[in-house]
Amino acid sequence: MAVICSGILVFAKGSAPANKISQGISWVTEKFSGSSDKSKEDKKSEEKAEKAKSMEDVVAEAKKNYVNIGKVQYDSKLKFDTSKDYGISELKNAKNFKDGEFSDGKLLSEAIVNLSLGYYSGLTDKVNSGSDDVLKLINEDSELYGHVKAIAEGNEEQQIKNIKIGEIKNSGSNYYVILQITEGKANSSDTSTETKILSIINKEKVLKVTAATDAE
Repeated sequence: MAVICSGILVFAKGSAPANKISQGISWVTEKFSGSSDKSKEDKKSEEKAEKAKSMEDVVAEAKKNYVNIGKVQYDSKLKFDTSKDYGISELKNAKNFKDGEFSDGKLLSEAIVNLSLGYYSGLTDKVNSGSDDVLKLINEDSELYGHVKAIAEGNEEQQIKNIKIGEIKNSGSNYYVILQITEGKANSSDTSTETKILSIINKEKVLKVTAATDAE
């Protein structure tokens, strides 16, 4: 049975891995905040480089920010079923995702992918160690915020095995990402896999998760 529909290793507070996890959350909240002290020339060069990235490149680069995730990959075959609305009214009229610059030459796809990984990474940290860092990535006005805040630290360590990131849809300031999450107990080969949809809102160049919906 999926405990958190993702997973994480428990690390001692202050250890290098634990600090890396915390840095990953901070990276999401700060990297795309729109503030930067880079020169205009640096920004132009960076923008040109970022625009050349494929989704495979974006996902591979984002994976480096989360040491507690075993594998992350882009799966072009993981798509929304157009015959379903998944209980998300806005999704019915959502359009195909078009990438573009989001902040300081960084791509919107980078922001969405990093937020998605940061959410699941932080969620499992919440389950395993009680950390509230994941709340920084969730819209405070959403039901999800209250649900995640109420999660109590578990008795058994959970571990992320694999995350597949699939199609992204867009409806106004809202984005929807379909993901396949494989999790299990640490040091165990037994796993469970679930497909989820993350709903994300863009408020003044700040992305926050608003809901995590079952897609099965």
